[in-house]
Amino acid sequence: MKNSGAVANELGISQSTVQRWVTACNMKIERNSHGHYLFTDENIQQLKQIQQQLNDGLVLQQVELGKKKSRKGAVKPTVQPLEHHDVIEKLLTTVQELERRLDDKADSVASYQLLQHRKEIEELNKQIDRMAKRIEVLETGKNHETEMALSSKPLVFDGKKAPNKQKKRHIFQLLFG
Repeated sequence: MKNSGAVANELGISQSTVQRWVTACNMKIERNSHGHYLFTDENIQQLKQIQQQLNDGLVLQQVELGKKKSRKGAVKPTVQPLEHHDVIEKLLTTVQELERRLDDKADSVASYQLLQHRKEIEELNKQIDRMAKRIEVLETGKNHETEMALSSKPLVFDGKKAPNKQKKRHIFQLLFG
């Protein structure tokens, strides 16, 4: 008798995987006084079967323990051979037509999206042009304001004061001086 850890090591899987397999497959496993599983050699063989089936591509819900006997029976053809060929040809033609229509639809969707993107790009280019013009207007207006500000400042000649100030000072000196 082996515990879950020993069986997990032997199979190369985790203990929780062993416990999940036991639960999912409704395996009848003996337990000890603490409620831990105790596996027999037969139980380990069953777990190896489960592991093999999972490795073969089955899902845990599809795993079957032991080998079930398969039923044998004869299948009677429901369609005559010529009719069978015609049905297959008709199905192939239908599938090809559906594929062609699907391709056409995908092409039209892609074309529509390209046109929408082109419109968006054109609108963005127009917006960029408007912004560039606005920046140009703002820059020329700033240059004009700078010129106006420079022209309104009093002129200073070689460190001498403006002539108006000299006249005012001269008049005051005459009156009070």
